[in-house]
Amino acid sequence: YREPLRTERSDLKLLNDPNFVSSMVYSDYVLFFFREAAVEYMNCGKVIYSRVARVCKKDKGGPHQFGDRWTSFLKSRLNCSIPGEYPFYFDEIQSTSEVVSGTYGSTRAELVYGVFTTPVNSIGGSAICAFSMSALMGTFEGEFKEQATMNANWLRVPPSKVPEPRPGQCVNDSRTLPDVSVYFIKSHSLMDRAVPPFFSMPLLVRLSSQYRFSAIAVDP
Repeated sequence: YREPLRTERSDLKLLNDPNFVSSMVYSDYVLFFFREAAVEYMNCGKVIYSRVARVCKKDKGGPHQFGDRWTSFLKSRLNCSIPGEYPFYFDEIQSTSEVVSGTYGSTRAELVYGVFTTPVNSIGGSAICAFSMSALMGTFEGEFKEQATMNANWLRVPPSKVPEPRPGQCVNDSRTLPDVSVYFIKSHSLMDRAVPPFFSMPLLVRLSSQYRFSAIAVDP
């Protein structure tokens, strides 16, 4: 048994009306796939984005008042879109597969497949996108995104502003993390770069006003 951990209560920057669709263990981490109202778009309106979040399996919570909260929670956007000058996005994730290993062309890769749809009040559309696990995990090693003030745009965080040890990395005992790292990740859980589709576009697209894809299973 271990004490449960959670994100900060009622903090929209961490989770904003999320709908979780799956979770999995990968290496030293637990990954969560979900969709939520995009906080980085709130100044322009309301839109749903698909996300993947990551926490360390050995996260024990933080020091002091952060003892019951994740110290490693980070999230990235999942980009499932038809490319072009103005990409067409399938923004609402519905399901994911397990991680599937294979050779694609001359590239050996681990992929996770996802079902994505358009919003219910738009043109009915479904798509299947695949994401490389190396690219997915790589976004969490990239730059963070922040909103400096309430009405400011969300912009990338300069590397010089990121404390050490780097927030989101797994450590032996997260309860010994310095306060500056814990406070940083509390307000900077969103990564700047989205996870791109492995094949640069959806593997399958279907437009229909009568049905939408809702689940996926992959036979390796």
